[in-house]
Amino acid sequence: DLTRADLRGANLSDANLEDAILHEADIRNGLIMVRDDDGNLTPMKDGNTDITGVNLSGADLSGARLARVLGPRTNLTNANFRNARLVAANLSNSDVRGANFAGADLTDANMSGCIFQGAMLGGAILNNTNLDGADLTAAHFFPAEIKFAHTQNARMPKAIGSLDRTLQEIIADHGRWIES
Repeated sequence: DLTRADLRGANLSDANLEDAILHEADIRNGLIMVRDDDGNLTPMKDGNTDITGVNLSGADLSGARLARVLGPRTNLTNANFRNARLVAANLSNSDVRGANFAGADLTDANMSGCIFQGAMLGGAILNNTNLDGADLTAAHFFPAEIKFAHTQNARMPKAIGSLDRTLQEIIADHGRWIES
């Protein structure tokens, strides 16, 4: 149980945190630890936390502050990111099937190439989020806030992909229809 843990600066590369409880944990603005020529761990200077390759399948990261976290190619299946702050995070090419992003802030995040099948994005903020090449089939969006999201080459549900409108327009119209 790592509830409210301060993990800023932690080196979590290749860690297995499957089913870990990281509710309201803070791993933002940490340090990426890399091995130098002598094999010693030294921090990089860009100020981000690196979770690349970490297994966070089923982990509870609800309310966690993960701004600018680096985690491409990370296993996030069935993870709980409810109300988490993932502003400017790089989770590109990660597996987020079944993950709960309800109420999460993904503004400026790089989620390109992610697999979102069955992911819950209701109430999420996806402003200027990079979803290029993502698999959005069977993802649940309503009522997400989506402005200026990048969806080039994203796999959309057939009904959405065949329309001559943007995802933002479709979601907005769907919201208005439900409220009527």
